[in-house]
Amino acid sequence: DRTDEDGVQHSGWLPIRNHDGYVYLQEMLARLGLVSVSVDCNATNGTGLTPTNIRLRSGLIVESVRHVLALAAAGSGSVLSGRVDVGRTGLLGHSRGGEAVLVVPGDLTAGGSALAAVEVRGVMSLAPTDAGTLAVMPTGFPYAVILPAGDGDVRNSAGARFYDRIAPGPFKTQLYVHRTNHNRFNREWVNDDFVPVMSRADHERLLTVHAAAFFRQALAGVDFSDILLGRTQVA
Repeated sequence: DRTDEDGVQHSGWLPIRNHDGYVYLQEMLARLGLVSVSVDCNATNGTGLTPTNIRLRSGLIVESVRHVLALAAAGSGSVLSGRVDVGRTGLLGHSRGGEAVLVVPGDLTAGGSALAAVEVRGVMSLAPTDAGTLAVMPTGFPYAVILPAGDGDVRNSAGARFYDRIAPGPFKTQLYVHRTNHNRFNREWVNDDFVPVMSRADHERLLTVHAAAFFRQALAGVDFSDILLGRTQVA
């Protein structure tokens, strides 16, 4: 048995707080005026890569959106009161989360009147899996996918299939990045799935620059097309 940092005992594997692994990106988004929430999907781990698993993750994300809506409507007692524009919502997911965020728009639409105001304006998938969950691709928003060339987890670069299948709305962009791997984008995934040349700091910088550019364009209409379409190299 092992005890985690919250004092909870676990038998066997110790959960990793991987939802805390993107604080560096969230801090940048906050400086740009974007509210972000990192969803803990550890409850869905260990059950195999299946469409059911991906849909469970999507469900957790949808319920997290519902919770944010409740906090935003809670009045002056909530830090989010008056600060959330759900009509400009963006989604980013890593690994299985990168597939789940493509399921979320459809689940939001089916989520009832409480979620009717939520409009997905952009989706980014980082090293996503493809469990065969999506028979039909969602439409109506810009899409970005980042594929690590040295991905030792999703070795078949499954996200390329999503990029090929999705209809631009109004644009889509794909990065296939040499000398990067699956785990170094998340600060809590300390074990390398593959030994790359690029440092962890450079992985984080790459994601921060491209995610910030993507969501600034998708949510706020600021033109970052030169970066997103590869016409400008990020030094």
